[in-house]
Formats: sequence, structure tokens, C-alpha cells
Amino acid sequence: MFRSLMTVLLLAAGASGGAPPKAAPPDPYELGRMGITFSDEGLGISSIEPTLPVAKSGLQVGDVFVQVGPVKARQRSDIQRFVVGLRPGTKIKVVVDRNAERKEFTVTLGEANDEVKATFRRLANPDGDDEP
Repeated sequence: MFRSLMTVLLLAAGASGGAPPKAAPPDPYELGRMGITFSDEGLGISSIEPTLPVAKSGLQVGDVFVQVGPVKARQRSDIQRFVVGLRPGTKIKVVVDRNAERKEFTVTLGEANDEVKATFRRLANPDGDDEP
């Protein structure tokens, strides 16, 4: 009796393939967001989004970006090009100038808001087809 019950259980387990279900592919519009605003002149930080992980990184208003990841920051677009396409939760190294001293921080990207995602969907799919 025990042996036939074990056989039935093993067969039932094998019938499902035994492999865990595959995870759904990631949403191509699930974009990471740093959550900072630059000052009008240059690469200085004028505000930090308090609800995003960047608020816990140690960056401060007034810090001036020098490097993001491996990219030297010469203009805002250098930073934006590096961050675009990275997923929420991605950790990146940031080097800033604070009071004439270089400081390094690790920033975890937060999730882009629905407005940003919608903009990327429109740019990627100008005909309205929402499939990647």
C-alpha cells in the first residue's frame, strides 16, 4: 500500500514536469529612476525625491556630479544616458564634489512613475501598438 502510494505521488510530481514555472519576462518599460533634480546651471543637485531610495544614499542638495558608474559627468545628458534603461533596484556608483572634496556614494535606483513609463511607451510605439 505504502509503495503504491509513493509511486502515485512520484508520478503526479513528474506529470507536472517537476520544473518550477518560468517567470514572466520583465516589463520593458520598468525603468529605474535616480530621483534627483539638477540646478539650472550645471550638474549640481537642487532637490532629491524623498520617497525614492536615493534619499538614503547620502547625496545632498548642492553636491555636484563628477561621475556616474564608469561615465565622467560633463553634462546632464551623460548621466541620463547612463541611467536610461537600468531597472529599479540597480545600484550605481556616483562620485560628487562636495565643498571641493570628492565623495563616492552608492545609489539604488527607484521605480519610474507612470508618466515616465507612458512617455517611453509612446516613444517606442508611435503607432499605438503597446507590444515590445
